[in-house]
Amino acid sequence: MFLFLFAYPRCSIHRRLCFMRTFICRTNNNNMIRSYLKIAWRNLMRNRVISVINIGGLALGLACAIILYLYAGSEFGYDAYYKNAERIYRVYIYISLNGVQSYGAKTSPPVAEAFRTRFPEVEANTLVSYEAAYNMRYGEKTFREYRVYVADSNYFKVFDHPLVWGNAATALQGPNQVVITQSTAKRYFGEGTDPIGRQITVNDTTSYIITGVMTDYPYNSHFNADMLLSMATLHGRDDDNWLVLGYSNFVKLKEGANAQALEQKLKAIVQKGSGPQIEKLLGIQFQQFGRAGNAFEMRLQPLTDIYLYSKTRYNIDPNTEWGHARTGNIVYVRIFIATALFVLLIAVFNFMNIATARSEKRAREVGIRKTLGSRRWQLVQQFLTEAMVTSFAAVVAAVVIVQLALPWFNHTMGKDISIPLLSSAYTIPALLLFVIIVGLLAGSYPAAFLSAYQPVETLKGVQRKHKATLRSTLVVSQFAISIALIIGMMVVRSQLKYMQQKDLGLQPQRLVTITNGASLGNKLEAFRQQLLKNPAIESVTNSSLMFAAGVPESAYTYEGNTEPVHASYLDVDNWFAPTFGLRLKEGRFFDPAMLTDSMAVVINETAARAFAPNASSLISKRIIMLSNDSTPRLFTIVGVVKDFNFESLHQTVKPLILHLSRVQQAATYITIKFKSGTPQSMRASVEPVWNSMQAYEKCNFNMLSDTLKGLYNNERRISALSTLLSVLAIFVACMGLFGLAMFITEQRTKEIGIRKVLGASVAEVVTTISKKFAIWIGIANLLAWPAAYIVLSNWLQHFAYRVQPAWWMFAAAGIVTMVVAMVTVGALSVKAAIANPGTSLRSE
Repeated sequence: MFLFLFAYPRCSIHRRLCFMRTFICRTNNNNMIRSYLKIAWRNLMRNRVISVINIGGLALGLACAIILYLYAGSEFGYDAYYKNAERIYRVYIYISLNGVQSYGAKTSPPVAEAFRTRFPEVEANTLVSYEAAYNMRYGEKTFREYRVYVADSNYFKVFDHPLVWGNAATALQGPNQVVITQSTAKRYFGEGTDPIGRQITVNDTTSYIITGVMTDYPYNSHFNADMLLSMATLHGRDDDNWLVLGYSNFVKLKEGANAQALEQKLKAIVQKGSGPQIEKLLGIQFQQFGRAGNAFEMRLQPLTDIYLYSKTRYNIDPNTEWGHARTGNIVYVRIFIATALFVLLIAVFNFMNIATARSEKRAREVGIRKTLGSRRWQLVQQFLTEAMVTSFAAVVAAVVIVQLALPWFNHTMGKDISIPLLSSAYTIPALLLFVIIVGLLAGSYPAAFLSAYQPVETLKGVQRKHKATLRSTLVVSQFAISIALIIGMMVVRSQLKYMQQKDLGLQPQRLVTITNGASLGNKLEAFRQQLLKNPAIESVTNSSLMFAAGVPESAYTYEGNTEPVHASYLDVDNWFAPTFGLRLKEGRFFDPAMLTDSMAVVINETAARAFAPNASSLISKRIIMLSNDSTPRLFTIVGVVKDFNFESLHQTVKPLILHLSRVQQAATYITIKFKSGTPQSMRASVEPVWNSMQAYEKCNFNMLSDTLKGLYNNERRISALSTLLSVLAIFVACMGLFGLAMFITEQRTKEIGIRKVLGASVAEVVTTISKKFAIWIGIANLLAWPAAYIVLSNWLQHFAYRVQPAWWMFAAAGIVTMVVAMVTVGALSVKAAIANPGTSLRSE
């Protein structure tokens, strides 16, 4: 180094000295960093129990945060993969009839034509519909396809879905054309085969030419299809009918177009187009219809809002979504994110708590370092380095925990997420940033607090009193969070149990359902007769689909009243009521001997109240079904059944009309009532009969009780996750409490010895140490209870039928937390209380 100063005579001495100073500073900085790391490592090894508590607590908190961050990312990304997704909107319907408001995902075909011809701000729009499940045949291969939709020729102008084979501009332009997905092409034709131009036969009647093969829909698409049939095949059906609400309309706006302004223009167009048809249907002027508070409007919903916000932000009835549509709930996403942050906060609070509790033990170290010339910023760097090392170790451990926990999480939540360690360029930098943020957050206060000590204070044993305030605040905060999570877990489990055990107004016991009965075609009655030959089978009924999305709705008027009532309706047969065990309020059920029952209906109590709230009886009264083709149909009420839930308990029972007619819908719901037997024996009774009549499709056999449980999958998932997170929160909090109690008992060792010498019992010593913790947890309860009640009451509002948070849940959460905390602290207190006082007082 010194040779450099004289090796180049042309260099000024000043420049040489500057270089030397820089070199020495860098060397000193490197040595200092190595020294910091070495001291941090030694401190971790010297205090292994505390290191395990700190690293383990942070690792669990970080693991929860990482997993739920990945989950939230998968939920928020739906439909965003389309180019210009922010300019794509779905048209939805708003209807107000007789004071009852409803919002639906499906609209009518004329609005598509209006977008093309009357709105210059629209770049493209498309119309999509679901027709039915189809039997598809190619050569000797036969398939039953359920995800078959109809789309018009503009589909690929709105959705830039990549085509592997075919031309997007012409793929759906003509009649009898079909676009299939890659996975469907593989099933039909094998891997890598170009199927363009080949024909498949639909229901053995119509041939479709394959004009395109598109990539499969990604997992984060709310809409999913295996085949798209060309809308031109329908030959303009329903093109002029504004009241046919069976289509999805999507519109892509031009750059800079205002969606709100377009919605206002659309309102006027819809009123002008639908007004004459509403007048014809109701027999009143459209102005009179509007003055009565009724409305028929179409509005716009951003594509990227469909998956998460349809129910909460737009009030769209989930029943009006297509049966294969994926729907989420922003409420649950927010709950999971908040819970993950809470668990992480508990872990960070633990770190800060233990670090400040260790301050007295390390205060002498700080005093000696300052006496030997260390500056405050050097001490701050030292303590921040220790926090960073702990945080880094916690992140490494957290990644390991995430990898081990993800399979269980994916199974529980129905997801397929993974941590993209190497596949994403952002993961590792994000984790390192996490290390820095958590290290700074967890280590900043201890670093500033410890480095502020004066040598004369520390070497004389002077303590600063204000540190206990932060410590108590952190302990109270983390246990308040833990108590709130436990209360939430109990309320969620109670709500789930309530929904699964509530009387639905029907008898699901011993009922078996077959959801693909439509594939039997004209063999439905023969199938029923064959089943009834089995003495174990009591009855068999065929109806349209219940307990799922897609239950149809229509408007009805009561005789002498022009005010329409919006009601759901089911197509049923004569054996529907006895099979489901419906309870009759008045009148009768359908009777096979009554030929006039083809024009009769049975309604539920809610419909009776909607039609005539003050009538003593509705038997023999007539109602008019305002059908989509504007042709009123007259029906006579022959019976009123007590309300039963034909949808999930997220919604109140709607007005329901039961029509005695052959099921015309895509899904036929065959329900079989057994006199006795196990699920295995029931399946063994049904499947041979099915296989004798249906060779190419398996029987979709389900216990109705399992179907009903499936309506609450989201609640079951949140229940399982909330239980786990509650346990983790208490565990992490108690880990921190254990570490804190270690330091407190260590600090009070001499005090405990003196108390024992003066005659204190073990119980008195334990009470002295534990009293402060009990007070902290008592305060945590007082803070957690009102906060948990407010949050949970808001969550329960999403259910039409719900429990109320019970007082004992709050008390139980407080007692459980207190017991666990006292056991944790008590174990260390007893150990300190039974120790020999001579050992602790010997140095005095």
